[in-house]
Amino acid sequence: MARPQEDMGRIGLWYGGIDSLPSPQAREAIQEAEALGYGSLWLAEAVGRDPFAHAGILLSATERIVVATGIANVYARDPMTMVAGQRTLAEAFPGRFLLGLGVSHAHLVAGVRKHDYSKPYSYMVDYLERMA
Repeated sequence: MARPQEDMGRIGLWYGGIDSLPSPQAREAIQEAEALGYGSLWLAEAVGRDPFAHAGILLSATERIVVATGIANVYARDPMTMVAGQRTLAEAFPGRFLLGLGVSHAHLVAGVRKHDYSKPYSYMVDYLERMA
């Protein structure tokens, strides 16, 4: 099984706005990116779509392009759920899904989600240990 980083090509596309597109337009956008030769499309986790469900929709609409989360917010789901989402997409689309994790931004985590954002580095270290 190929690893995503081996098949991502030299140029990828980060498209934060794809999170706000209805699914039919998002599928068209990634198909166009693939046709133009982009090796990967990175999508953000903002407030529009669940990144795992969205990645599955995008991957099912294409044949080669790698879809990566840039980033999946560690405050949005527990580590076991994060691993399960990654595993599901990696098995369904071998070599075409890459999980990127991050702590997001204080105004989204503390302000919108109402989580404690006082120690994001420590939170991430603990989170990664619990994913293992």
